[in-house]
Amino acid sequence: MRSPLVLPLLLLLPSRSSPLTVPPSVAATIQSGRIAIIPNFLPPPEVSQLRADARSLHAAGFFSAPSDYGSTAKDKGAKDAGSDRSLLRLARWSDPALADFAARRRLGARMARLRSGLALALARPALDRGAAAPDAGSSEISYSRFGPGAFLRRHVDEHHEELKLRAGWRAPTRRSVSWLVYLNEGWGEGDGGELRCFERGAGRVAGPVGAEDGDLQVGLLRAARGDPVERPVFMEAKAGRCRMYMRGGGGGREYLTGVFDAEPVLFLVGDFFAQQLFRGARPELAGRFHYLEAPRSPAADRLLGLRAAKSTTPEGGEVAVDVRPVGGTLVLFDSVALPHEVLPTKERERWAVSGWFHEKQQGEHHTRA
Repeated sequence: MRSPLVLPLLLLLPSRSSPLTVPPSVAATIQSGRIAIIPNFLPPPEVSQLRADARSLHAAGFFSAPSDYGSTAKDKGAKDAGSDRSLLRLARWSDPALADFAARRRLGARMARLRSGLALALARPALDRGAAAPDAGSSEISYSRFGPGAFLRRHVDEHHEELKLRAGWRAPTRRSVSWLVYLNEGWGEGDGGELRCFERGAGRVAGPVGAEDGDLQVGLLRAARGDPVERPVFMEAKAGRCRMYMRGGGGGREYLTGVFDAEPVLFLVGDFFAQQLFRGARPELAGRFHYLEAPRSPAADRLLGLRAAKSTTPEGGEVAVDVRPVGGTLVLFDSVALPHEVLPTKERERWAVSGWFHEKQQGEHHTRA
């Protein structure tokens, strides 16, 4: 397990409407599929105000259960500590009549400046043009509360549109950068609730991850003798017809498969069926392909006999990085490329505010026929 890499604080520019200056080290970390950790992003007084606001809204009954990634409650058919998680969603967050709206609005302004700074630093101009809710500063934003014993199983925050079938092409935007600010006070090593991220080994990934010209990453080619780096694999999709590719030496597309129909079964199990697609075009690379994270459905989990685990171990080529939820700390990572989970809390409530910066989805020529 690698110790977290703590990065410099983002520098604030004089104007309140100006983008935050994002250091190159932060941008490079996100583009390599790792987690950027910035302590003291929020000063203690603002952390206290937001925590008090979240507690007040939770006590008033405005939080609701989140969509689930296989909580123990669903697996066992009964409520238990593992499912004691709830969110204050965007509609409530943006309601000026609820609790301390001024504190939420201040954070929204700060996150809007961060979004603009990231659009510049990551060379993702569509990020700044992605839909953002008024007064929220982010396309999605929510308070989250984890009760004692609660956890969240391993997942990634965004999948390729074809992996979501028709629903994947309906939204005008998609998640690009995930962010989270912790609101806890005096959180110690024994309190649990760490964010565990499954990074690829340092220096092993060739080129930026996440997306290539709008095509989302679906996997990678593992390092091999004679090619000691891992190569992101992206999927081109037009009207349900797909091809996988990687960046070639000259910066163009090097296709790894022929054209194939997007079939759900390809993405519900392991790497084997996807590897067969390489046999016609690049058979020598088939055994190196590995999904970033197969987006299994609850039905597929039952079929495979899987149960929600309170924590998981790194897969081949991964390094686990645990981030303690210390108040005021900001974390940022690519929504597509970084699998992560939340380890069980111990005897305390875990508070945070989190969200996603979106960018525009691909054009209509990619939609299914």
